[in-house]
Amino acid sequence: MSLLCSVVIPTHNRSDCLQKMLKALSRQTLAKGQFEVIVVMDGCTDNSEELLKQTQTDFHLEYVLQQQAGQARARNVGVQLAHADVIVFLDDDVIPEPECLEHHLRNHSAGNSIAVLGQAHIALPLHPSLYQKVVWAWWEDRYHEMQQPGRIVSYRDFCVGNASLLKNDFISVGGFDESFAGYGGEDFDLGYRLLKKGVVFHFEDKAVAWHYHETSPYQVLKNMYQEGMHDVILATKYPEIRRGLRLMQHTQAIDFLMQKPLLAKGLIIGLKPFLFIYEALGFRRLWRNLFGKLRHCSYWQGVYQQLGSFKAYQQFCEAAPPIPVIQLDLTHGFSTEAISIHGDGPNRIDVWFQGKQITSVTLNGPMDVPVNTAVLELLLEQNLQLLYQLLVSRQENV
Repeated sequence: MSLLCSVVIPTHNRSDCLQKMLKALSRQTLAKGQFEVIVVMDGCTDNSEELLKQTQTDFHLEYVLQQQAGQARARNVGVQLAHADVIVFLDDDVIPEPECLEHHLRNHSAGNSIAVLGQAHIALPLHPSLYQKVVWAWWEDRYHEMQQPGRIVSYRDFCVGNASLLKNDFISVGGFDESFAGYGGEDFDLGYRLLKKGVVFHFEDKAVAWHYHETSPYQVLKNMYQEGMHDVILATKYPEIRRGLRLMQHTQAIDFLMQKPLLAKGLIIGLKPFLFIYEALGFRRLWRNLFGKLRHCSYWQGVYQQLGSFKAYQQFCEAAPPIPVIQLDLTHGFSTEAISIHGDGPNRIDVWFQGKQITSVTLNGPMDVPVNTAVLELLLEQNLQLLYQLLVSRQENV
């Protein structure tokens, strides 16, 4: 029986989740001889290695222990050990449904250069915390938005917790960049290079897995700090996406945080305990507001750490390429085809009608909704009377 896919799982001190993962893989409807599982233990100090040694499986299981170097390195090692043409990446806290691998492979049957992005529902406990509810709502909305017709696919869609692609495509773009050693960044970076190569992203609702998200709000603040650092790396590697990253959305308040990094750090340390207090007292609105501000501050602490000074940050922003200008002619109405814009944003759109520029609108930041809808809403908001005249003119021409 031929090997169809290699499942690569990076793990770090999550033996309980890893055990659930292996049991879920043993229940896959895909024949056991058609897939292999490669577990890369990233500096594990728990009983993960002992668990893997004792586990008996119907599929081929291979595992290796590396010094802790991050998920990017762990996944690269896993791919190096893989024997199949299709790689399926699963995180160690993402438990696949029985038909998950089959649905991934069905999309690869033609051998085209595609990346299949499966669904990973957040698994809520019986009594979820405020944080768990927020994460669940955010992810469900996010995945719904990613599948909307007319939406421009982005490198930010590439979430590697439940995803698959051809091994040759992965290798041809250089795999994961191991300079992203902490949380996040490495999947966006790989997603950008895959899109540049022409790999098509396909969202597959039937490739379902459940994400047992056990991260605490305090860990999220640490993750946001690393995300700020990684955005600087992304913006340095790919200047063309710099203006669409959060680090370009600076305000006077952000400039103050960047000029007073020690004060910002002190605020984070001093206010973190109130997250626990507000949740215990049931103050949901206060909790959400504080959590949002702490995440914000942590992100900008990471940006500062990576750049080293407020002056360096100013120079970094000044060096960003100009905002692309798109010409939109409405003489013959609004086309049903999606407007071709720089999807990672922002964009300035000059609107023309019968040979004259009639207005200009700006789409701020990356697009997470169908682009035509966003442009129409902006035109409606800014130029209600103008749109009315255009519609009347179009009806008269008909």
